[in-house]
Amino acid sequence: MPITLELKKPSQLLELAPNTIITKRNLFDLIQFSKQTESKYFEEDEWKINNTPQQGINWIGNNPELKAVIIKTRKGSYAEDGWQDNEKSVFSYSFKSHKSIINYNDKANKSLINQPTGGYPILLFIEKSSNWIFEGFFTIVQMDKTSVVLKRIKTLLELTKNNDIEPITPTKKNKSYMEGERKFVTHLLAERNIQVIKDLKKEIPWVCDICNLEFIHSYSKKYIEAHHKKPLHTYKNSHTVTTDDFVLLCPNCHKAVHILLREDNLEYDCAKNKILSFLKNA
Repeated sequence: MPITLELKKPSQLLELAPNTIITKRNLFDLIQFSKQTESKYFEEDEWKINNTPQQGINWIGNNPELKAVIIKTRKGSYAEDGWQDNEKSVFSYSFKSHKSIINYNDKANKSLINQPTGGYPILLFIEKSSNWIFEGFFTIVQMDKTSVVLKRIKTLLELTKNNDIEPITPTKKNKSYMEGERKFVTHLLAERNIQVIKDLKKEIPWVCDICNLEFIHSYSKKYIEAHHKKPLHTYKNSHTVTTDDFVLLCPNCHKAVHILLREDNLEYDCAKNKILSFLKNA
C-alpha cells in the first residue's frame, strides 16, 4: 500500500521504495532549498539538487560526479513519453526542448546523456493530483536524438556503467559518427510490379527519355531507371499498368523529375518540358 513520506534531506531520495508518495510542496522545497546552506534541507554541497528553468529534470550533485537524476513527468507533456510495457519496467522519456529545439548542452539534458557512463541512478516520479508517485530507480538502455529509454532496476546494486550506449553530443567540425546498426522496421508500401519494368527494358533502348543520355557510352556500364508517369501513391488500390505507363530515365533526370513532382506538383510531361527548357538554356 502506498505511503506518504516527508523528505527532509536529499540523501533520503536514494532510500525511497517504489510507490512512495511525495507531496509536490515537499519535493519543491527540497529541490529549492537544498542549495541554501542555512536551510533545514541543506545536507552537503555534493547533495544539492540543481535545476534549470526546465523543471522536469533535476540532478543531485556537481557534474560530472552526480549522485542521481530526478525525472518528474506529467501525462501529456510529451506525446512519446510513457510506459513501453505492461509490467511498467521500461519507460520512454523525451529530452527537454525549447520551441521544439533540443539543446544537448543544456545541463538538464546533459545529466541524462552522461548517465550511462556516469553510472548514477535515475529516479522517476509521475504526477498524481497534488503529489508525485515515486516509480523506482532506472538506468538508460537506449538513446536517440529525441529521447531516452529507461529500464527499471530493483536496487542500486544493479547499477553499472554502460559504455556501450553512444552518447549524443552537439554537432562539431570533424566529428565522427556511428552508423551501421541493424534495426527491424516496418513500412506500409505500395508494391511495384517488377516484371513490367523488365519487359519495358527489353522493348526499348536504354536511353534517357529527357536528356538522351545512354549510360553505357558515358560510364562503360549499362544502367537506366524506370519512372512511373503517374506516381504510384496516387492509386488507392491495386490497378492494371502497361509498359506505356513508364519511361526510362538517367539517374540525374529521374531525381530532378521527382523533385519537380514533389515541390512544384507537376505532371511528368510538364516536368520533362521544364528540364528540357533548362538544359537548352544552360
